[in-house]
Amino acid sequence: MKLNINEILKLFAAFIKTSIDEGKSINKILKNIPKLLSENQVLIGVPESLRQLTFRIMTDDGNNKTVHIISPIHINQHIFHERTHSA
Repeated sequence: MKLNINEILKLFAAFIKTSIDEGKSINKILKNIPKLLSENQVLIGVPESLRQLTFRIMTDDGNNKTVHIISPIHINQHIFHERTHSA
């Protein structure tokens, strides 16, 4: 079963919040987000719809952390070659 946009947003928010609570840096979080999901695990059009995301997470100590993500789901480039057949 493939994930929809709402499920993916919840997954990313939970991952970011958990990572911040564990003391991980924003750079470490940004490095790991593209490893969470592949294009094959989400519905068609989702990777293209989620090109840029910004999360503002409130930590347990009341501080806010902003995480800006660009292209969180890698899109494989498909190259189609036209075959020619000789008669």
